[in-house]
Amino acid sequence: MNSNATTTKTGLRKFGFIPQMDYKLSELSSLSSEHPSFEIADVDALVEDSNPILLNSRGWDNYNYEPIDPKWAMYKLVPTGLLTDKGEDIFGLFVLNKKKNNFCGVIWGTRKGLERRINLDSKFRIDRICFDNEQDGNDFLKTVAERAIPEAWTFNTEKGIGSYPILRSYLENILIKLGKEAESGSNNKLIYNASHSKVMFNTNLLDIFSRDVIVIADVRTLENGEEYFIRPVLSNGSLAQIKAGFNKRDNPAPAEFFQDVNDVVFQTNWTVDEDFESYKHIIEKRLFRFPPEYQNKPTEELARKLKDAIDFAVSLTKRNYKFVVPMYRPQIDAIQLLMPIYLSGSFKNGPDFALVLTPNPVHEIYEPETILTLHAAYQDARLIAKPDETWLNPVGIFDNTGSVEEDE
Repeated sequence: MNSNATTTKTGLRKFGFIPQMDYKLSELSSLSSEHPSFEIADVDALVEDSNPILLNSRGWDNYNYEPIDPKWAMYKLVPTGLLTDKGEDIFGLFVLNKKKNNFCGVIWGTRKGLERRINLDSKFRIDRICFDNEQDGNDFLKTVAERAIPEAWTFNTEKGIGSYPILRSYLENILIKLGKEAESGSNNKLIYNASHSKVMFNTNLLDIFSRDVIVIADVRTLENGEEYFIRPVLSNGSLAQIKAGFNKRDNPAPAEFFQDVNDVVFQTNWTVDEDFESYKHIIEKRLFRFPPEYQNKPTEELARKLKDAIDFAVSLTKRNYKFVVPMYRPQIDAIQLLMPIYLSGSFKNGPDFALVLTPNPVHEIYEPETILTLHAAYQDARLIAKPDETWLNPVGIFDNTGSVEEDE
């Protein structure tokens, strides 16, 4: 199929934002019975007159026999008019991004297959590991925490003995990184048994006997080929792995976040970019992360305070190379650095927040990108290694909400 029609925000994209359009078109082609080579104009024509089916958080298209009110819609199901090889109707699924308050997509599948996916979305998850309920998920986290060398996996402000927010975030990002390495050709990151019914991976944690903490889980596959894992357990040694169908020589390797130690150490001979407009942009976008007493001050004044705090932190880092800590950002699959910011210039209390620095090795410059709460900073930093507790200590981290927000 070919068309020279001009691409506009009509057709498919009127239902929501769609990244990686070429990849989405390829997925649709693979699922369609005719397997044509789609262009966006072709798909736009297919769905131009389609009326989306609104679904709530449970995947229901009605509540008390009434259509779902748009304000409660969590999903949009868009008919394409295409069929699979088995003669089943193909739909496009758009999912509400609550943070941005818009719909994103598109995921292709049959009605039954997409409803199965929605059901998975409603479950307690640790990335691609799915649990029937939150209690099962927390029980698994508790098992991992008890097996690994003891450390704080929760913040002082967190309530509830079954909650391990740091550990959950850690395992989620470990799985994301292992998945990226597997996609790049590493065959010892996610190891499958001969029947591909089970998977084994390294958490990069050690137990008290210095043995790797290994997870074994059952593998399930959605109709678009995407895998998810269920019923995770910790390996009790080589015999347990052999009984699960793995070769006795199978040895899942931990995730690798850097090749050169210089990538995770702040280079004091580099420059932190002093683009005043960049500082202003960060402040305007993340003002809510500043202490309350600063939120009513002019942007220009805060930008000057931020610059002074950066200079202060650089001076301290020259005397303690561990003061600025590395973090891994899965969205860009890259290392960034976290610099503590003390707006008042005093160590009496902890830092106000952490500044994210992106290395630019070509020009030997660190580019300030955004600011994070200390909760978010600790979770991001813990992925590579347990941070030095000079300023990132989970027991001493307090804020007004205890929440962690994801940056764009």
